[in-house]
Amino acid sequence: MEDSLDNYLDCDAEELVQRYETMMEENKSVFFDVDEYLAIIETYLLISDLSKAQIALKRAQQQYPTALELKLKQAEICLELKLYAKAVTLAEEVSAIESGFFEVYLIKGHAYTNEKKYGKAEAQFEKALQNGADLVDVHLGKAENFIAQKHYEEALESLKIVLAEDPDTTNTCNRFIEMACQANKKEEAAEYVSKLISDKDPYNIKYWKVLAELYAECQCYEKAIEANDYVLAIVPNEEEALINKFHCLNHIDYQGDLLDFYEALEPIVQEEEEHISVLLKMGARYELDMENEKAEECYKKLLFYGIEKNYALYKLGVLNNKMYQIETAVYYLNLAIEGDDASTPLDKEVKASAYHWLARSCSFVEQEEQAQENEKKAIDLDPDQKEYLYTYVLYLYTFGNIEKAKEYIEERLSHSTSHAPSLLMYGAIWYYMEKKEEALSWFAKAFMTDKDTIKDADKYLADIMEDPKLEKLVDSID
Repeated sequence: MEDSLDNYLDCDAEELVQRYETMMEENKSVFFDVDEYLAIIETYLLISDLSKAQIALKRAQQQYPTALELKLKQAEICLELKLYAKAVTLAEEVSAIESGFFEVYLIKGHAYTNEKKYGKAEAQFEKALQNGADLVDVHLGKAENFIAQKHYEEALESLKIVLAEDPDTTNTCNRFIEMACQANKKEEAAEYVSKLISDKDPYNIKYWKVLAELYAECQCYEKAIEANDYVLAIVPNEEEALINKFHCLNHIDYQGDLLDFYEALEPIVQEEEEHISVLLKMGARYELDMENEKAEECYKKLLFYGIEKNYALYKLGVLNNKMYQIETAVYYLNLAIEGDDASTPLDKEVKASAYHWLARSCSFVEQEEQAQENEKKAIDLDPDQKEYLYTYVLYLYTFGNIEKAKEYIEERLSHSTSHAPSLLMYGAIWYYMEKKEEALSWFAKAFMTDKDTIKDADKYLADIMEDPKLEKLVDSID
């Protein structure tokens, strides 16, 4: 779960720090009360600026040399500086004067944990609780003590209490998830958080985020997606939920329409690989919805990622063909086929498709030889793609090369006499050569070998399929 200082910094404290720093820069006399100094020092600790925290502490102690609260803050800084013995000494100096500060026991507990005096640390945290320390602070300390001992199950139990009491601290949520994983209690932790949601606060974003991450860790991706969807229902377009949902979707075969989701996700994705994936998915969906201009925009963005440039050029060529921008289509397709050395090469099937669409573009502007030549290259690269076979033979027939078409099909049939698409086109050739009885026999062989060729014939040979004898042949086979 992503953390941010915004989750911790208080606006009043930030304004106080700004006023303090302005006075320091202008060499004005600096005067704040003890509580204000404590807030300033705590802000510096939160942003891990120990140097400024120490300077502020020194100024504060010059003004208030007997303030015990400042001595406790000095002990906290010693913890951050890993001066654990010094921290304990300072805390004991405070308790010798005033025994009512529960912070004394928290500081000593953390110091003992880092000194690997785990039993002493546990005792100090118990004393802190007895003296009025916040339940969250105590159990955070206990959890860290257990973690240091690699007692992850016990740490998880302490963090359960923290999560129930203070779910809005991102660091706590992350530690809870970490301990659930290390203790191998992910499923149990997910059940616990689910119960917190139902019993305590069904609208708590952090709870839902923790639940989503735990389900993802359990590889229950559908449940993780559902949890992220709850986050998005509460806070539409919440960035972390969008990204986490995307990661989960990569693990399952999701059949729903995700276009709105990808449109919300695309502007915020930072990782190059993920942005490429989102753009590809959006482009494909826009194509399916026949929103070609939007698809074109996605593929143009892909041009900025060298690794996918060739594929983007191919898709741009296809789209411009569909939009009847033939000159542009030819330009993109030629670039895709030629290939950019810095980009991933087109695989054989995609390159074959590029030749097919290039042939189609050439045919639109009556570049007959180029259309035939490119369709032949397509079928040579992907001989099992029957669409290329049908199109190539029809180009040959349309442009007056029917004998060449016949020779080509006969060559294919010499290698496989039961190749239904070749049988179908052989029938078409005989039909166009006015040998209709011969044609019928080949159509019959094709239809009986593979009934799908009937649908192919309806699509590619619609003029022939209107023949009553062919209609009767189809009826007899159906």
